Amino acid sequence: MKKYFIILPGFGETGKEKPYKELSKYAVQQGYIVHIVKIQWDFRILSQWIIQVEKYLEEKHIESEKAVLFGFSFGAEVAFHIAKNKTFKQLLLASISPYFSENLKYIPKESSDFFGIRRMNDFKKYSYRRVLGIKNSNTLFFFGENDWEIGISTAKKIAKSNNANFIIIPKTGHELTQGYIQIVKNKMR
Repeated sequence: MKKYFIILPGFGETGKEKPYKELSKYAVQQGYIVHIVKIQWDFRILSQWIIQVEKYLEEKHIESEKAVLFGFSFGAEVAFHIAKNKTFKQLLLASISPYFSENLKYIPKESSDFFGIRRMNDFKKYSYRRVLGIKNSNTLFFFGENDWEIGISTAKKIAKSNNANFIIIPKTGHELTQGYIQIVKNKMR
């Protein structure tokens, strides 16, 4: 039986970075067919990122029920929104981005300026409350203990509302450290 491990890297990343290579290698050793989706981050908005990944999954004929979907940061947010319409074997959300409509008033001006008006307006369409009840019973949220507090608190709310597991990675911020990757690998099914 085919089983898939899909990686959605963080904003600006391609999947060629060391942590993704390590996860990919491990998944292959576990018998997975690995797909690293190179999301077109530049000049695109969240809605377009979601559509791109959904189209990729369809074009590659990936059966979501046989797939582990891993996302980091904005890749995790994309995975989260895709999972509201599809059931995955496992959903691994690492340091999910907090850019949900409920949180935008707490986003620092520097971040808002960086992402621009077009992206910030698109983020307003995406509420974590409207997605509560994601279809995946095997969902894990991971966060570095030194990551952005708004991200941690949002992920805890979502995890609690969905009976999902929430795991804090010690001595880690918003980065896929060796320790972070090891914990993800240990939880992968």
